[in-house]
Amino acid sequence: MSFQSLLVPGAAGWRMIAYTARVGTESEAALRLLSSTLQVPEAGIGTPVR
Repeated sequence: MSFQSLLVPGAAGWRMIAYTARVGTESEAALRLLSSTLQVPEAGIGTPVR
């Protein structure tokens, strides 16, 4: 599993952290399980950002 940490502009001390995992790994399964507990906008997880 890997991650990237980004500072949130205008929000002192805040960071956005994105985690990724290779397809078919236990880490991917764990991230999918975690994401199933979240409420996200309709575009949601797995939707490419343009």
